[in-house]
Amino acid sequence: MSLSIRIDPFFISLFDFIDFLSIKIARFHSKQFIFILPFRDFIHMIIRPPNIQSLQTFLMLSECNSFTEAAERLHLTQSAVSRQIQLLEEHYSVTLFNRSARKVELTAEGIELLRSTEMIFRELSNVEKRYSRKSRPFRLKIYVSLAAKILLPLLPQFCVDNPGLSLMIETESDLVYGDLAQYDAFVSYKEKSALSQDDFLLFEECLIPVCHPQCVAGKVPPQNMDQLSDYTLLHGSLNGIDWERWTLAYDQSLDISQTQIFFNLDELAIEAALHGVGVAMVDKRLVQPLLDSKRLLVPMEAALTTNNVYVLSFKKSGAEHPHAPVVKQWLRQHLCQ
Repeated sequence: MSLSIRIDPFFISLFDFIDFLSIKIARFHSKQFIFILPFRDFIHMIIRPPNIQSLQTFLMLSECNSFTEAAERLHLTQSAVSRQIQLLEEHYSVTLFNRSARKVELTAEGIELLRSTEMIFRELSNVEKRYSRKSRPFRLKIYVSLAAKILLPLLPQFCVDNPGLSLMIETESDLVYGDLAQYDAFVSYKEKSALSQDDFLLFEECLIPVCHPQCVAGKVPPQNMDQLSDYTLLHGSLNGIDWERWTLAYDQSLDISQTQIFFNLDELAIEAALHGVGVAMVDKRLVQPLLDSKRLLVPMEAALTTNNVYVLSFKKSGAEHPHAPVVKQWLRQHLCQ
């Protein structure tokens, strides 16, 4: 018994073949059987492809030769980069990089995989250009709190300035993003020392305590740091890191017996403060309009400017979007400092 497979030359490009039918011709004893099945079923009979994010991580690491730099450029942790490479090496049962204290270098197998991976992503890029809708929205990834408190109020003006232009906005609560391949631009949080020439500064992180201007859980707002222990502390993250950083900066300490409420979003902590629940620790930029309108109060002038910043970055692949120049200019003008 023998098996032969013939694919029409029109479908030589693997990725041109995805949305079509494949023909498998099998000869069994002198009889010919023809089975027609979707390509996805057909290809799974031949190969078991690796995770696409692992291949993207592999490409970046082969370019940087540094786990640290690759992690920064991919907006992942170093452990996440290491895990993706490990998955790829386990998939092919080979070592792709020689690791040393100073850098990593491709092995012979790694060089071979690099050639194939570059070809795959070139083909994927060609298919994207060929079949993607020219009118698809410009895709932006941004943190939930920034979207709600900063971007959302700007959208009416965006619609006025750019009639017929569409945005697709996806939000994230975690500071470390996952796969960013499908986005044209994204907002990220990083140390000021890690800023690159491709980053556009949104604002520097400045933490301040805020509360209702008249009544906080039936009491007047606190007048100084010593009175904070009598109030509920509101956290915009589940780890409570902002209050911890602020108290340490001012040689204070949190009372473990003190009532605290932890939210997973800054805007929930802000809303709780607006309702007089307690005192929230938030970034000044997020609440500036509420401070200006006197809906929130800074009970004590004790701001903490950290070494962290929020930045706007545009991906090179996003430059191919037909409206990229317009969106880029508008976002830089209205969002960035």
